[in-house]
Amino acid sequence: MVTVSLAIGVQRMVKRNALVRRLLAVETLGSTSVICSDKTGTLTKDEMTARCIYVAGRTVDISGVGYAPEGEFLHNGMVIEPAQFTPLLTLLQAADLASDARMESEADGCWQVKGDPTEGALVVAAAKAGLNKTDLDAQFPRLNEIPFTSESKRMTTLDQTPAGVVAYAKGAPEVILDSCTVPLTDHGIMPLDAVSRERIADAGHDMARQALRVLGIAYPAIDRGADLYINLSTDGLPALALSVDPPEADLMQRQPRNPRSGIFSRPIISLMLVGGVWLALANLGLFVWAINTDHSVAEAMTMTFVVVVLFEFVKAYNFRSDRHSVFRRPWANKWLNLAIIWELLLLVLIVYLLVLHVPFSTYSLPLSDWAIVLALALTVIPVLEIAKWVLRRQNRFGNGA
Repeated sequence: MVTVSLAIGVQRMVKRNALVRRLLAVETLGSTSVICSDKTGTLTKDEMTARCIYVAGRTVDISGVGYAPEGEFLHNGMVIEPAQFTPLLTLLQAADLASDARMESEADGCWQVKGDPTEGALVVAAAKAGLNKTDLDAQFPRLNEIPFTSESKRMTTLDQTPAGVVAYAKGAPEVILDSCTVPLTDHGIMPLDAVSRERIADAGHDMARQALRVLGIAYPAIDRGADLYINLSTDGLPALALSVDPPEADLMQRQPRNPRSGIFSRPIISLMLVGGVWLALANLGLFVWAINTDHSVAEAMTMTFVVVVLFEFVKAYNFRSDRHSVFRRPWANKWLNLAIIWELLLLVLIVYLLVLHVPFSTYSLPLSDWAIVLALALTVIPVLEIAKWVLRRQNRFGNGA
């Protein structure tokens, strides 16, 4: 009789569009006296709504319910305009670009989200600030994506921006916070000291105590200052040192050079292309590997930055000759040796000197990371050696430039 009674209860619930997988669930529901829920629709509509943001030392509340892009941003009860609060607008843009969900307007005027409800809440919050997902994706096209995993506890996207490639990440607050070296403030980016780190962590704990789901957002990038250093470190002293490189021993035994040929001969262009392609592949592989092996995004970006510089240093020695091996009198140019030593000292300061972390967006690398980046930079040697061997064979058979 108990089973029959429960089955009748299930049948009645089905008529009211309620599905029950187990008969015992009906008995549990029948004995329930209080149902606790919130007003955002998380349980009743499978909708999530962004309610609170902590950014630049301020807690900002967001009004509005559901997926309608309607609501206000309030700080201490006062309405604020996101367009006039740059850190808030930057955070919402990062959250939007790191999400795949899309907003759609139904015929009845209601708004729906296609995709993950959590990402939907982020996209809707950005829309309340006037940020359109479609427009942002067009303005900052996504180049690659590293999906969320239970090990990494974060999702990262790589987007092309006017300032270069930027990695936008969202995930568990403790993971994102551990990955960061600088917080975004009203005055720009500042060093993230222990006090600031604890204050951000406490804000996340306060949200969790209010039964809110908490996410961290970050957007590390190789700063233009780093780009300026890469250009100077390769086109500065090392380039000048190559201009006074000792002449090759067999120079006078070679045939006269065609006066119509330019500096960029076929061997030079070939070596540049081979070295450039190998550098791009190595850097992309390094970054993807680092992100997926519990390295923070800041650490992965710094490793990539260091590899670019070390690659150029190794290539400087290779490009002393477009035909002879790099192992043929490798240290003959004393000025190049001194230039590389000086640039290496500057590189170490950029990586480890805290005051330089902000302008160069760098991270203090452990010795294990240095071993990895150095080994990867040295891989360009056999690649260019093989390229020179091929060019020498072509030249021997009369096919060279």
